[in-house]
Amino acid sequence: MPDPTTKLSEDDRFELAQRASMASRAAKPLMPLALGGLALVVGLIALLWTSMARAEAVRNLGSQQRTLDRVVAIEQSFAAIETRKNQGATGVHEPLPDILSRLERAATDVGMAKPAFPQDRADDQQGVIDRRLTYTVRDEPLETTLAWIDLAMQRIPGLEVHDIKLVISPSGRGGNTENSWIVTVTLARWERPS
Repeated sequence: MPDPTTKLSEDDRFELAQRASMASRAAKPLMPLALGGLALVVGLIALLWTSMARAEAVRNLGSQQRTLDRVVAIEQSFAAIETRKNQGATGVHEPLPDILSRLERAATDVGMAKPAFPQDRADDQQGVIDRRLTYTVRDEPLETTLAWIDLAMQRIPGLEVHDIKLVISPSGRGGNTENSWIVTVTLARWERPS
């Protein structure tokens, strides 16, 4: 039954209520809300990415710091070797037939594996033998290799480092992810002819 106070029928009032509801929805824009949500998601992704990049940079910095510390320790070891070399008088010494076994013993005494057989060269320099033993040491800690060289120089009279070369190897033994070193060292000794 139509409402006596209004001239609109029930259908007209229903249609009018639907139009008002649609106008009300149109007056509440969803686009800014959707854009705000999208910006929030993009911001969270950017935050996650930058935090991952920062964590990687911190790991790299730590690795570089450890490498720097090792290089400084090596430099100090070289300085100590050079000082000892300058203090001792190098001269001509009697030949040592067991020099290789002495070097092997020094290696095992500092915790190294038995070193591979060296390249052994003996040159006659005006009646004096310049003997040079070149070793290539792989997959041993650098500190251990330097301790071996130091101990060998203490135990073998006249033994000195003629040349040393350090090369960083990208992979270590046994799946170690840290870098390892390849050390090529030439040990020299002046000997009398036998």
